[in-house]
Amino acid sequence: MNLRGMRQWPLRWRLSLFIALLTLLVLAVFCSVTGVMLYYEQIDVLEDVMTNATEEEIEDEAWDVLEDLFSAFAWALPVAMLLLGAGSWWMLRRELRSLQGIIAATGRIDSRSLGVRLPAPSGPREIIRLTSVLNDMLARIDGAFRQTIRFTADASHELRTPLTIIRGELETALRRSNGNVIPAATAAGLLEHVQRLSAITEQLLLLTQVDAGRLTLAKTGIDLARLVEDVLEDASILAEPHGITLETDLDPHISIEADPAALRRVLLNLVDNAIKYNHSGGRVTCTLRPGHDTPDRNGAIIEIANTGAGIHPGMEEKIFDRFVRIDESRSRDTGGSGLGLSICREIITAHGGRLHCITDRPGWTLMRLVL
Repeated sequence: MNLRGMRQWPLRWRLSLFIALLTLLVLAVFCSVTGVMLYYEQIDVLEDVMTNATEEEIEDEAWDVLEDLFSAFAWALPVAMLLLGAGSWWMLRRELRSLQGIIAATGRIDSRSLGVRLPAPSGPREIIRLTSVLNDMLARIDGAFRQTIRFTADASHELRTPLTIIRGELETALRRSNGNVIPAATAAGLLEHVQRLSAITEQLLLLTQVDAGRLTLAKTGIDLARLVEDVLEDASILAEPHGITLETDLDPHISIEADPAALRRVLLNLVDNAIKYNHSGGRVTCTLRPGHDTPDRNGAIIEIANTGAGIHPGMEEKIFDRFVRIDESRSRDTGGSGLGLSICREIITAHGGRLHCITDRPGWTLMRLVL
C-alpha cells in the first residue's frame, strides 16, 4: 500500500480506514487472548469429562473447539470490519458536509467580496468554532484591505494637491518671466510646497516601516523633564504670536528607556497640535508624573492639554486614523497632513506605551501618553 498516495485520499476515507484497521487490531488481540484462555479452560473441562483419554487426545479435542471459535471469528471479522468502515465513512461524510460547505463558500470570496461572511453551520462544535475564526480573519483582512485602499486614495490626494499647485505656479511663472529669472516670491512659494511634499513623503515612509514591522528604536536613558522642557522651549516660538500660555508641572526625577528622537517627535507634534487648535490667549498645560498606575511601576505619564474648540464627540479614537482631520472639510488652514497623530500612536505603541485622547473636561482637550 502506497502511504504517500493515501495522503491524497479524502479525509473521510482515511479516517474510515484507520478506524476499521484499529478495530481489527483490537479484535485480533481480543480473540488471541480469549482463545488462549478458552484453550486452557477447555483442557481442564475435558480432563474431568474424558477420564480415560490420553493427554494428546484431550489437547486435540480442545484444539478442535478452538479452531471452530477462530473460524467463526475469521468469518465475522471481515464482515464487522466492512460494516464498521462503511458506518464510519457515512458518519464522517455527514459530519464533514458542513466543512465542504465552508470550503466552497471560502473559495468564492475574492477582493471584491471581502465583506461576505461564512454562514453559521449547524454541525459539530469544532466546525462552528472554525467558522467563527475564519469570519474573524475575513473581518481583519477586509479592514486591512479597506484601510489600504483608503490610505492609497488619501495619499494620492495629499500628494496631488501640492503637485498641482507647483505645476500651476511654474506654468504661470514661465509665461510671465519671458526668459527672466522666476520672482523670489514665486520661488519661495514653490519651496514651501516642495517642503510639504517632502514631509508627507517622509511620514508615509515611516508608516510603511511601521506596517512592515521594520521600525527600529535606538533606546537609551532619557531625563523626561528635560526633554519636555526642551520641546516646550521650541514650541514657545509658535505660541507667542497668539498669546497662548504654556504651563508646566513636571516631576524632575523621572527617567525611562526610550528613543529620544522618536519621543521628541511625538511630544513636539502633540504640543504643536495643542497650539495650532487653540484660540488666541488660550492655555496649554503639560504635566509629567510617575506611572504608579501603569503596568511598569517605573514608567511615566505625560499629559498635554489645551483650550480651544475641542474634539467632536465620538472622534477621540478616530483622530488617530491616518489622514483624518477634526475638520471633515479637510481644510488646510492649520496645515498638516492628517498623519501626525497616527505616527505618534505608532511610535508610542512601539515603545510599549499608550496614547489616548480625553475630552471629559469641558473646553479642554487632553492627550495622555503612558510609557
